[in-house]
Amino acid sequence: AYADKEYKGDSESKLFQLLLDKATNMPAVVEELYQWIFKRLEKVFGKSFVKSCLGLIAIGRKGWGERELEVLVPEITKEKWVALNWAAMRRLLRAHLVQSDTGLWRFFHAQMGRSVYKYYLADEIEKEALHLQLSNYLQNLSRDNSLRYEIMYHLLGSKNVAKAASYYSQKLDEKENNEATETIGAYIITSAD
Repeated sequence: AYADKEYKGDSESKLFQLLLDKATNMPAVVEELYQWIFKRLEKVFGKSFVKSCLGLIAIGRKGWGERELEVLVPEITKEKWVALNWAAMRRLLRAHLVQSDTGLWRFFHAQMGRSVYKYYLADEIEKEALHLQLSNYLQNLSRDNSLRYEIMYHLLGSKNVAKAASYYSQKLDEKENNEATETIGAYIITSAD
């Protein structure tokens, strides 16, 4: 649409008019702006890839490493992982997606996470299934992987109380047991509200 439009003046003023047009047509509300960004990403990378990458990052409390995304995204999408697509999407998201000191990718703005939840994770059954899939994945990680501390969070998110109880009754190391206990406490408090 912008390529068809005629702008007047020298190259610099034409570029300025194009940028002004683009900015004028962007949504004014933050949540709508994020959805606009998601739709643009979907046009480039496909909806399933964008939804799974952003959905995983949103649903994980601390984010996910590229290694985990490389395994989980193909499981969800049934499509081959293309590292170049992940790198290009990260570049397009720029400061909205940041990497922690531990190598986990997460959103810089909480509003982006809320927008991902609303846009991609609104279906409770789908969200519970994703939590269960993540808890299964995490339980297969080696005991020294700190992501295992998220198992209880995802078991409770899956609403599978029997699996959560079974996991909690296992012999857990002290750190994993403490994390599970804190997660259960937080879950009880938020469920009471």
